[in-house]
Amino acid sequence: MQIILLIAVAAALLLEAFDLNMNAGAGPIYAAIFVFIAVSVGACEAWRSRRGVVGWIVSITASALGCFLAIGLLGFGMEAVIARVQWAIPPQILNYVVAAVGTGFIVSGAWLPVKIVGLLRGLWRT
Repeated sequence: MQIILLIAVAAALLLEAFDLNMNAGAGPIYAAIFVFIAVSVGACEAWRSRRGVVGWIVSITASALGCFLAIGLLGFGMEAVIARVQWAIPPQILNYVVAAVGTGFIVSGAWLPVKIVGLLRGLWRT
């Protein structure tokens, strides 16, 4: 899981370093990062737990739903946070901090539903 987090944060920081936000290709690249996060978190958990085919599908689906929910919550939360701290932090540094923290939040959002599904699966079997 830490490797997924490191790769996702590195990709987001590279996007910020190359300043692709002014480019038309930034949206699809961020979408590809989010799909990578959702699929890799779900697949990692299914692989570690030695799930069957249905378990893989459920893990990846739960991870994707959590990822997109985290993206939505991040949009609301970052707007409020940035409005309060933008006067204290230079914009260049703020962009890097938002990219790293936002990607970490999205990875956590993808990971949490997969863990909840695993706990519910454990309750179901007993």
